[in-house]
Amino acid sequence: LSVTLPATQKYAKDSFGPGAFPMVAKGTAEDGLHFMNLCSVLKITLTGTAAVRSVTLTANDEDTFMSGPATVVTDYTSSTENFLTMSAEGSRSVVLETKGLEIAEDAPADVFIVIPSQTYEGGFTIEIDTYTDTLKTTVTSDVTFARSQIRAIKELTLDSEVPELIPDAIP
Repeated sequence: LSVTLPATQKYAKDSFGPGAFPMVAKGTAEDGLHFMNLCSVLKITLTGTAAVRSVTLTANDEDTFMSGPATVVTDYTSSTENFLTMSAEGSRSVVLETKGLEIAEDAPADVFIVIPSQTYEGGFTIEIDTYTDTLKTTVTSDVTFARSQIRAIKELTLDSEVPELIPDAIP
């Protein structure tokens, strides 16, 4: 079974974007369907002051892929850890479009990025585009995301000018 993980995800308040979190179901007439999540979720809490255009997550290892074509294991059992294998034709990055999400001192926001459950050797890099600046932070240790898991990193504080945005003109 093949699936494509989107290279671009859409921000959703307090959740991951629609269509970003694939599942697989297997069952029999006697047992019914059993649904399994195929991915993990990285939660990033943004604090400070900024208008966020996008958040890009990139695997530091050149052979680790976060979006694009993948193969789903269909003969899984209860002990199968990963049901999803990314293709080498994929991309090392995934972008979360937030389209002007405003962060204020009294209004932090959580963003959620769906990623394949796998080990990210050498970690990953997060880039936050705030229209006026780009905040970049890197996790350099190996990080393993288990299937159906939400993992949070330390909150990131943004400090940039919030531009006057015309809602219809937000890219």
